[in-house]
Amino acid sequence: MEKTELRELLRRRLSHVSVADVAAASVTIAERLMREIDWQRVSRACLYQPAVKWREIDLYTLMEWLQEYHSSIDITILPQMKNAIIPDESFDVILVPLLGYDSSCSRLGRGSGWYDRFLAGQPQTIKIGVALEVQQLDFVPVELHDIRLDKVISEQATYLRRD
Repeated sequence: MEKTELRELLRRRLSHVSVADVAAASVTIAERLMREIDWQRVSRACLYQPAVKWREIDLYTLMEWLQEYHSSIDITILPQMKNAIIPDESFDVILVPLLGYDSSCSRLGRGSGWYDRFLAGQPQTIKIGVALEVQQLDFVPVELHDIRLDKVISEQATYLRRD
């Protein structure tokens, strides 16, 4: 399938997921992120403002936990706007929303290319996608400009990049 067809398929899948199910998965994913990242080694983290209508994972639980237990970490929250200015500072960890992913951590976004441009300028950063298991695809077509993630964490599993 082409990216356009995959995006439509994923939008249909997500339309059947309740906001309550996304909220529950968000807590589970936050707990996994708390355990799976060595936060002692992080000084700058980049999170995002979730779009509820798109059923994006809400990182609020993680952000509260970071503020309480790792208050020295400088946290940047990216806005939802696809024309937002790309941050020029470097991050240790970037958490990325996505529309779809495959088991090798190829990411399918919403099509604007904003995250690919942002992540391209962060070569040393750990890039982690967060999504629901229902967003997994067998295969995501990859183009030259697409930036693969190091990990994708869902409510059920952690997928590691395979080259």
